[in-house]
This record gives sequence, C-alpha cells and structure tokens, in this order.
Amino acid sequence: MFYRLYILFADMLIDEIIKEMLITAFSQFIYIEENKGTLVFQVYNQEHDNHQNVDLERVLSTIFQDTSIKINCFVSQMFSDNQLVEESLAATRTFLEAYKNVLMSKYHVITHSQALAKMYLCYQELALFDEYTNFGELKNNHIELLQVLFKLNNNVVATSNHMYMHRNTINYQLQKIIQITGCDIRNSDDVFLLQLYFFVHDVHRKEMRI
Repeated sequence: MFYRLYILFADMLIDEIIKEMLITAFSQFIYIEENKGTLVFQVYNQEHDNHQNVDLERVLSTIFQDTSIKINCFVSQMFSDNQLVEESLAATRTFLEAYKNVLMSKYHVITHSQALAKMYLCYQELALFDEYTNFGELKNNHIELLQVLFKLNNNVVATSNHMYMHRNTINYQLQKIIQITGCDIRNSDDVFLLQLYFFVHDVHRKEMRI
C-alpha cells in the first residue's frame, strides 16, 4: 500500500471549531498531528487521486469562505507503507522549505509534482530532480515501459500487447516504479512531472554529446 501526506497550513492558529470541521470533513483520512497553524493528514489508497484533490479544495473553500484565515494544502508524493510517517513528513517539510518562494494562492491545493515542475520551470536546474526525486534510480526497462505507456494514454492492455509483456508483469513493474519515484501514473500531475523529467534529461544528455 501507498500513502500521501496532506499538509494544511494557515497564516494563524486554527481555532478548535474549524479544526473539528476539518477533521470531520476528512474523517476517512488518518489525522497525524497539529503544530501551530498546521494540520497533517495521512491518506491511503489514492485510486481517484485527482478527484480527491478537487474535493479537498472545494471543502476548504466552503469551510473558510466566511473567515479571514488564509489556508493552503500541500499534497506530498506517494510513500510506501513500509516507510515511517515521521521520515516521510520530514522529507516533505524539507521540500516545502525549498518551495516556499513559489507562492500558492488562497484556498489552493498543490501537489508535490506541480510544485517541483514549477520550481524547474522557474530555475531551469536539472539538479532539482536529483535533489527532490529518485527518478535517477529508474532502470532502462522502467523508462521504456513508462514511455510506451504514456504514448498509449496509460492503457495497460495496449501497452501489454505492444511490448509483448503480460499485464501482471506490467502491473508489478508499475508498483516498483511507484516505490522508486513516489509517482502514480493515474495522476496527471505525476505523469506530467515524469514526462518533463524524461524530456529535460534527454535534452541534457544530447547537449553533453555535442
């Protein structure tokens, strides 16, 4: 199993009434901790990840529409269930510290992949991927599988036929890819980040040959 961390942070202390509303609204999430103006939820089984992000933004807007509190939500990359939550939270906060200069708007939900893509487009530094992802650990067969899968619109059956590979083998490899990258191919933000990485890495490699 895999999980993400949803980190809600406000520009002031969140009072008890609003905090209870948030915990009630996200009762299916696992509440981790509160620290000043920050609430952290652990979320498992992201089968409909994009829909959950949209719902979260809608709920936040509803809860805070009559208040002056500015609140944002950051959705982390995916972590394997065998990783300690404390370590995942520490890694996520390190990334947020680096991202703090790329501002988020009021009531906005942003994912790790969106944030890293914005950072790359802002700074144009390939080293950002090395620092904040494990994409460099992908093997050639993983990269080939992902590139074919993306070309075929994430259709596992079509990819299986194209690569003459059993669907169970593909699904197994995709699980390994999630473990390495923290990205889910069902999530459009994660797919965009992987495609961006493949593109800039390929450009960089061609420039090194010139």
